[in-house]
Amino acid sequence: MSGLAAHHIKTTLAQKILLGTGSSLAALVNPYRGDMVAVCGETTACRSLENIRSKMMEDVTGKIILKEKPRISSETMDLKLLRALPESTLGRQYVKMLDKYNITPDSRLPVRFVDDIELAYVLQRYREIHDFNHLLLGQPTNLRGEVVVKWFEAIQTGLPMCWLAALGGLARSVWIRTLMNSNMMLESLHKKEQQN
Repeated sequence: MSGLAAHHIKTTLAQKILLGTGSSLAALVNPYRGDMVAVCGETTACRSLENIRSKMMEDVTGKIILKEKPRISSETMDLKLLRALPESTLGRQYVKMLDKYNITPDSRLPVRFVDDIELAYVLQRYREIHDFNHLLLGQPTNLRGEVVVKWFEAIQTGLPMCWLAALGGLARSVWIRTLMNSNMMLESLHKKEQQN
């Protein structure tokens, strides 16, 4: 399980509700707070993680992943080999993304608030493949790209945090666009007023 149990913090239902609510609000205010997004995901995911595990158990590859519990980390990924792959490969694009954003396969926080160790692994695995979703969908890591990836992940996983991020990101994008359009209209009116 490679350290997941070592990071576990036991919490009551009331504590999970408090952590989930607080982290959700913090993540909506500042979507770049990865720590708050992580806590929100962990404290709201129980049923969804059970559903994901059930689907994995129905699939041959899913069963193997749950049995072997492979991790995506600097220890398991040969980044030098990936850098030597042809430009058009997923591996090469993955290391280019790591380099561009100055991150590593170890940049994802460990799961702390999921009590079932196998479900904690499922959530950790979700985190570790998130960057591959960006690559497969051709999305950057800006707000628009994260919103697109979260919509995809929400539909695929049903994780409440993904739905919250997708809806919150969409609302934030609309709000930003509205402010920009309002600002452009005000500048235009101001210019017209100055001309008169």
